[in-house]
Amino acid sequence: MSIQEKGFLQWFGGIVSALLIVLFIWTATVLSSVDVMAEKIEANTVKIQETKSAHKDDMMLIRNNITEIKNDTKVIRQDIKEILDK
Repeated sequence: MSIQEKGFLQWFGGIVSALLIVLFIWTATVLSSVDVMAEKIEANTVKIQETKSAHKDDMMLIRNNITEIKNDTKVIRQDIKEILDK
């Protein structure tokens, strides 16, 4: 084997080993980021469910208040009619 061939093989081997190291580091980074994303998704899911339940309670309060306002409006209209009749 000539000196040029040895040099080429060393150069090629260095590039391949560098690529393998980069690939390993990239794989480890991607896998760790997937774990972090899974944890964040799980936390967000819990927060979304809590928010939905809070909004359900709020919606019930709003509906009750609207019903009370409608009833009060009816009473006020009746009172105004009585006052105008007198």
